[in-house]
Amino acid sequence: MLFRSVFVEVPREIRLNRLIKARQWDEEELDKREKLQFSLDKKAQLADYVVDNSSDQASTLRLIQRVLSQLLFSAGSTH
Repeated sequence: MLFRSVFVEVPREIRLNRLIKARQWDEEELDKREKLQFSLDKKAQLADYVVDNSSDQASTLRLIQRVLSQLLFSAGSTH
């Protein structure tokens, strides 16, 4: 079995605005949680794929579909 990681990248301001709307977090909560994890730079460095989620939903979906296609192709070529 082969594992791959995907890091979804988004600028801090967008990330914070989304978290305020979705989870009612404030900046302090975001900071607290991010400090308990690997840095975002480290996560991106370790990831097999990086998806930019700073644009509109359609653009992000196209990027996700591209990664998924690559993952499925890769999985098929290992058999």
